[in-house]
Amino acid sequence: MQLYAKIKKNSKYSGQEKGLKDYPFPIEIVDARDDYIVRGGPGVNYRLKDLSLFVKVNGKNIKIKG
Repeated sequence: MQLYAKIKKNSKYSGQEKGLKDYPFPIEIVDARDDYIVRGGPGVNYRLKDLSLFVKVNGKNIKIKG
C-alpha cells in the first residue's frame, strides 16, 4: 500500500508543497541513521514529526493517526 504525506503547517518545511501537482505526495519510509527517515516530495528527506501521513482508499485520502 502506498503511503502519502502532507507537510504540517507548523513544520519548518511548510511552504515547500506550493505548486505541487501531486499533493499529498507519495513517500517511502527508509532505514536512516538520523531522524530523516521519510523519502519523497519536494524536499526529498523529511522527519515524521514534520508530516501528516495518509493512505488512499478508493481515491480518498485517509489520515493515519499516530
